[in-house]
Amino acid sequence: MINRILFILWLIGTSYSSLATPQTPDRLVIEGDTFLLYSHPLEFLPEKSRQVRTIFSFIHTACWRGYIGYWQLSDQKLYLTGLVSCSFERKDTLSLATLFGDQSKDGKVAADWFSGELVCANGQLIRYFDDQSIYQFETVYGCSQGRVTGKETFDNRKTTVSRYETEPEELRRFIYSHIDWKTLPVLPADSTVRVFVKIIGNASGSSPKAAVIKSAGAVWDNEAIRVIAMLPSWSANYRRGKFWPFAWNMPVLFSKANRLRYGQKSN
Repeated sequence: MINRILFILWLIGTSYSSLATPQTPDRLVIEGDTFLLYSHPLEFLPEKSRQVRTIFSFIHTACWRGYIGYWQLSDQKLYLTGLVSCSFERKDTLSLATLFGDQSKDGKVAADWFSGELVCANGQLIRYFDDQSIYQFETVYGCSQGRVTGKETFDNRKTTVSRYETEPEELRRFIYSHIDWKTLPVLPADSTVRVFVKIIGNASGSSPKAAVIKSAGAVWDNEAIRVIAMLPSWSANYRRGKFWPFAWNMPVLFSKANRLRYGQKSN
């Protein structure tokens, strides 16, 4: 299950749904159409990929591998057709002959070293994650020694995005305005009780479940779980056509400040 940790930034009121910078995908050309490729076949040749990084000598947080590979599927075979630096200013290119010698023919190299999956995204972008962004459709090509052995397309359009996940202030407002403050112990002005919970969505995108991952005592734990279960919706993510379990970890902060700011709205 994918964890999105909100601990520190939630305390200071800043949203942060991913700890990694989204990675620039490779490109795959099929019958003249170009698709985003979230597989990186050159990384199956560690010495070659290191050599490319050395030559380009440019690493970016959005492109740790240091290059963008251009690939082509032709006659059920995979070919490498180009390598471009991740520098968005220079866009340096590398001759395939420099890297592969006489294996480079007619400006391309047969990728007979690659066995695995080619994961292509197509359709509209639904959700933006680090290296696992969700698009309307995913097409997965199975390859063995550079030859296509199978193809399957998946429909991810059942993915829904809840504003309570993407808009932190909406989530805060809902939680703290629905806490039954009058049933809880009165806290000193400088005191905060923290209950760390995991919010767990479901396939329908309806009200989530919650589980305590760091307790503050039964009174506080039970109220945190009760309120989160009242959320009218939570995001439902689909990958490869199936529900993709996804959890958010976050603190529910019981404090006088939150009680004064939000509490009067519910009672």
